[in-house]
Amino acid sequence: MALRADFVPLAERLLSSILASSDAGVLLTDLDHVALACNRRMGEIFGIEHEKVVRSGVLEVRRMVQHRILDHQEWATNLEEVYRDPLRVQEDELQLNFPEQYVRRYTAPVFGEDGGPIARLWTFQDVSGIVRRRRLTELLENIALMHDQDPSTVCQRVVETVGEHFRSVCSLLLQEDDVMRFIAIGGPADSVRDLETVPIHSTYCQFCTERNAPFVVQDGRASAETRDLLPVQVGLTRYVGVPIHDPLGRVIGSFCVLDDRSEELIHDQVVAFMGAVAMKLSAELDRMQQLNLLKRDLDVTSRSLEHAQQKLVESEKLAITGSLAATVAHDIRNILAAVSLVIETGSDRPIETLHTVKEQLDRFVLLANKLLSYARPRETSHVPADLTDLVQRTVTLLSAFAHQHGVEIRFAAPPEAIQVRCEPGQVELALVNLVLNAIQAMPYGGAITVSLALENRQAKISIRDQGRGVPEQVRADLFKPFTSTRPDGFGLGLYSCRRIAEDHAGSVSLLHTSAHGSTFVLGFPAL
Repeated sequence: MALRADFVPLAERLLSSILASSDAGVLLTDLDHVALACNRRMGEIFGIEHEKVVRSGVLEVRRMVQHRILDHQEWATNLEEVYRDPLRVQEDELQLNFPEQYVRRYTAPVFGEDGGPIARLWTFQDVSGIVRRRRLTELLENIALMHDQDPSTVCQRVVETVGEHFRSVCSLLLQEDDVMRFIAIGGPADSVRDLETVPIHSTYCQFCTERNAPFVVQDGRASAETRDLLPVQVGLTRYVGVPIHDPLGRVIGSFCVLDDRSEELIHDQVVAFMGAVAMKLSAELDRMQQLNLLKRDLDVTSRSLEHAQQKLVESEKLAITGSLAATVAHDIRNILAAVSLVIETGSDRPIETLHTVKEQLDRFVLLANKLLSYARPRETSHVPADLTDLVQRTVTLLSAFAHQHGVEIRFAAPPEAIQVRCEPGQVELALVNLVLNAIQAMPYGGAITVSLALENRQAKISIRDQGRGVPEQVRADLFKPFTSTRPDGFGLGLYSCRRIAEDHAGSVSLLHTSAHGSTFVLGFPAL
């Protein structure tokens, strides 16, 4: 105990018992912060010689202790506030460093016989264990609530949070044969952040995983077992590591913190905390493995489904090809039979016979055009063309076929020619498909009106029939392949029309449909 000589009578009366025996640091000052008395415990807490306190001035005493104050600017400002108010009572926690320590600070005025303040008493109680336990408990509660769909995100957040709390490098590693693979890194880890793996024999973690128990190194330089390890070589001399287990209890890696603050003692509370966090990380790693297995199974299932779907599509294509071939063969056989019959029976009517043969040959042309429209568009050469002539040729080609089905095709050419850049044969194929669809939509006959107009630099061909309309359930997929309103249809006609239109930067659409007919519009950019 140290007392200033001129204050001994009052100090002995007030503090003779508490200065010597208290486990708290005690400082008595006058109202201007001049030290009057200080006990040994005060010196131990702040790392100073307590006898010098009562022999030094105010600024000198502050310089003695400020290196221990974490935020000495806030501390100095608070002291000024306290001494401006002689009656102030205050209790708070003061964080010290070098080494880290927490002190509960209390100050109150000392009153004289007349009832007025004559001095100020300060007490400093080391509560590092309490604060450390409280902070670790709060941190553990926060970590327990961390969740994300991706377990690796949780692991990274946990490691970063722990590294930030301890101001240390924090790592989660998994053992793979003779190396440790980094799963997550946090804290000031610039010296190791770029590493993906590290040989296990060069790490502290080898002892943690081999012993299947927490491993603590206060100063790696002090032991022959650790002084040559890689972390020590880069300055990470202090280490706490705990093992990571799989659901069967087997060691699969380690969770650790490392830093260069070997002068700060590693407490048992920290080791227990690391073990609790390791349980959270073990659970997330197990979830990660389960998700990877599930993803692998899903990938296998997906590939199997894709293979089955590909087989199904191939089967459907073969079936459609077979049906298409049978239909074409049937049409060819009918045409050839008709031609053969006319030739055999019409030798005495040569002109009428030739006319009938020409009609049957026109059916061949229609059949060929229809088959060509189903084919994949080849590389085309677009040239300027008169769209009126293309429409007129198509109408002329189909008129005889339409007449056989009781259908009349009406086309009134516009007064002026409409020019487009196109591949004429492809445009004719699209028109053939649209007009044939209109004929097939009128089993009881009727009229088809074809019109051509120029609207906003777009040449538009409209084909309006008097059929039964397009059913609502197929309208959304009308231009997709294999969508048809007829039981014997292949659903390729309108699909080929769309393909040809898009190849010409144009469009095809169903403008209107009802029980009294439908209108399709084929459009191309005009020149």
